[in-house]
Amino acid sequence: MTRHALKPAGVSTHHHQHGSGPAEHGKLDRSADTSADRILRWGLVITALSGLSTLNSFNRLPMPLAMDGVLGAVLLACLLSPSRLSRPPVATFSLLTSTYLILKTSLYALEADPAPATEFIRAYKAYFFLLFLAFFVGRRCFSREGLARTVKILLGLTLLKYIAVVAAGGDRPGIWTENNFELLTLIGLTYIAFPALGQYSGAWVAALSLITILSESRSGVVELAILLVALYLKPRSPRFPLYLGALGCALFAATEIFAQRAGQGGLASVDRFRFFQFFQRETSHWGIQEWLFGAPPLTPLSDASCKALSSYDSLVSLQGGDEVCYSVILHMYSLRAIFDQGLLGTAFLAVMLWYLAATSCVARKDRLVIFALALANSFSVSSVNSEFGVLPLMVLIALQVGESGSAVGRSRGVAASRMMGGPRLSRPH
Repeated sequence: MTRHALKPAGVSTHHHQHGSGPAEHGKLDRSADTSADRILRWGLVITALSGLSTLNSFNRLPMPLAMDGVLGAVLLACLLSPSRLSRPPVATFSLLTSTYLILKTSLYALEADPAPATEFIRAYKAYFFLLFLAFFVGRRCFSREGLARTVKILLGLTLLKYIAVVAAGGDRPGIWTENNFELLTLIGLTYIAFPALGQYSGAWVAALSLITILSESRSGVVELAILLVALYLKPRSPRFPLYLGALGCALFAATEIFAQRAGQGGLASVDRFRFFQFFQRETSHWGIQEWLFGAPPLTPLSDASCKALSSYDSLVSLQGGDEVCYSVILHMYSLRAIFDQGLLGTAFLAVMLWYLAATSCVARKDRLVIFALALANSFSVSSVNSEFGVLPLMVLIALQVGESGSAVGRSRGVAASRMMGGPRLSRPH
């Protein structure tokens, strides 16, 4: 983390952070908005308003198709922005990813009775997203101040929807889709925007915490705990006891949610534990080759597993008049990735994502936090295999940056200065 000396206002620190840092007096600099900031904001807000307009479903718009449209519009805006890297390694990176996809596609096409193409896309979506993210490397098309404005609006709309659904007696609210997916987006974007959330940043984190508790999402509370640790676990801070108490409250809420969702059946009744058991059953005969490279592309699960999981009818496909299911029915991307790609293919995905972020000068702490959030989500749903998991990575990779510094580094310096009664840090140039 880059350290900053405390200097009187107006004197440059000569160190640039990953983003512009918090605005003075908690006010955001609207002039910092980029075209990509505005497109992302309007896209996410319009889709969120569509979700807010109904209490009987997640959203009136087709998801994730509407989110694909938002990502496509943002990509176009970023491609029109200048790149800050003289030689972005998009070609080399894209060649590696394309080679992997071509190999998998060839194996899929050579099958005598291949599965529907939609199933192939759903299984390999994360690798297509790798190609998508490569175009954001070096393109500084998002500002932290612009993102903070977006996050504040989204948190307000989401909290309103969640409260309304719970008050109406609804179950597991969501404003875009199932909350296990969308909470990864909200928590990831809040972390990235945190230094620019202003003097009421704690209130916005509290709003996010309330959203997470209302969601009753187990993965959501784990991701929230990661966020709180990353932002507030500072033993040397005078406010450390307060932060520790807040983290304790979050852990208590997590325990309650886990216990409530488990019900009377205990661990055996937890759906993710059942999915793990089915995964063990499907891989019990695997040798070293399968563990390294995964099952042949779109290998169906056994009839016994499909019948046991038939209640997830939206994840069951018809093929030749018979119902078949693929690894997507296991929900957890951590299991799906190993089943379809093997340990080597999964490691390739993780290394390439890390390489993209590192090449784009993302601070190591920011990479670790966002990857930890994605990993936690992968033990529940699709993580980076969905638009909602890729969105925070997209913003982080294309965030305006000078010298590397974590998302909370500058806000910590400002907070320390204020608590000690010292002068404010000047804005980076």
